[in-house]
Amino acid sequence: MTNDRILNQARDFFATFAHASDETLDVLVLASAVTHATDAFTSLPRVLITSSQMESGKSVMLDGCAMLSANAINAAGSTQEGLKAYFYETPGATLVRDEISQVFGEAGTQRREHVTYDVLNRGYMRGETITHSVQKVPVDVSIFGVAFIAGLRKAVPDDLASRSIRITAKRKPDTIDLDDRKDPGVAAVGAALSRALHHWVRANAEDIRVYAKDTNFRRIHPKLTDRRKQIWYSLFSVADAAGGTWPERARRAFMAMALGETDRPAVGPTDQLVLDVARAFRTTSTDRLLLSDIVHDLETMEDRPQYAMSSRDKIAKDISRAFGDTARSMRATVLHGKDAGKAGRGMGWYASDVMPTADKLEGELFTVDETAEEFIDPFDVSFDE
Repeated sequence: MTNDRILNQARDFFATFAHASDETLDVLVLASAVTHATDAFTSLPRVLITSSQMESGKSVMLDGCAMLSANAINAAGSTQEGLKAYFYETPGATLVRDEISQVFGEAGTQRREHVTYDVLNRGYMRGETITHSVQKVPVDVSIFGVAFIAGLRKAVPDDLASRSIRITAKRKPDTIDLDDRKDPGVAAVGAALSRALHHWVRANAEDIRVYAKDTNFRRIHPKLTDRRKQIWYSLFSVADAAGGTWPERARRAFMAMALGETDRPAVGPTDQLVLDVARAFRTTSTDRLLLSDIVHDLETMEDRPQYAMSSRDKIAKDISRAFGDTARSMRATVLHGKDAGKAGRGMGWYASDVMPTADKLEGELFTVDETAEEFIDPFDVSFDE
């Protein structure tokens, strides 16, 4: 049974006024949800939204996060002493700072607001504090919390960028019409969703806390370790509590935003075909499909125009060659999800690059041998008539 209704509503709400990729919207909603459960984690993300041009939607995304997050404070409208006071009065506050380039410069090398910098650079770890004077008595104030920041070009120093989930904003096409996030009606819906999100997160706080204590996040993706784990594991913990499609969506966002070219295997046309076939199995949640249905799914993939430009017979033959068999009648051929094991194994892929949960053996494309730390294919590769 899924528990994703509130996250889905928050995601749908965000899409009414913000133009961004699916992965970006998923991350913004998950990070906003994390602000309601900061006590469950030992590290928290900074979400950095940058662009090379103005009017690309950075401020819109920040406003959406501020609406959904717990105890958000707009640092751009606060003095540095006022920022200290807010964290003193509101433990676990969420810092939102637009035009962060005004603090660090567009090259990210300046530091004009020392409190803002401390909160952003050190406040991602539990236990970090800043000194605040309360009735002339120095008090250590926790600065641990999530932060959403936006700016032009590089915008922040390298040390802060390394602590951030980085999003590149792109200007909305003129042909797309969206709601005005400043409209009172939109703001009212955002406030209601923030309350619902808080209630949902607190109701699932124990599950989130238990999941966050798991030390083996490599099972989600082998590159989800060290600094990447510090940044992302809170989002995966919330996604797991929601269930449904959210764990997979979090994983895909991680792969899109956190991995560089050197972290990914080289993917040729045949490799991509196997990955796309894997996507067809994943989206249909079945362990076998008619080859004709797979070809149809490939032809309708908007981000893979090459299939629509090929004949159906050619696609079917390419699939058969990729999976080590001779082409047969599309009408009669059935392909098993598990058959992709051998096809993918020789290409150096991780199981989690293809399927969302490599730790679950049933119906996966690959099986993980935890002790040998390698991926094995326990099934024979064949087409069943």
